[in-house]
Amino acid sequence: MHNILAFDYGVKRIGVAVGSLDTKIATAISTIINKKDGPDWGAINNLILEWQPEILLVGVPVLHKNTGVHDTLLNEIDLFCISLKDRFSLPVETCNEDFSSTEAYSLLKMQRAQGHKKKIERQEIDKLAAAIILQCWLNQ
Repeated sequence: MHNILAFDYGVKRIGVAVGSLDTKIATAISTIINKKDGPDWGAINNLILEWQPEILLVGVPVLHKNTGVHDTLLNEIDLFCISLKDRFSLPVETCNEDFSSTEAYSLLKMQRAQGHKKKIERQEIDKLAAAIILQCWLNQ
């Protein structure tokens, strides 16, 4: 399999999804804690060892990128991409992630309306957002 790991980077959590270039299917798999001192690199390393990806994909909010306004989140995402490439020696690509969390929340809300009554957790949104980012990239 030619796997890809996708990341929906957030200040507190990083959603993770895996997908295949062969099947063109993305699946939400995990949420990693992101603290002030950085992401849980051990957890990311374990996912890379488990899934053996050929490419790492990181969602970037494109709408904010073109405003010219200094954005701390964009700087953090850039540093995250650089760190991924340096630590794991894998190609790192970026993809537009605008509204992926909103779409993930809407999908989960629809599921809940169809009988799943438990509260929607932020971790669920984050990892589903990563899957949405990856699925869009695979569909291109």
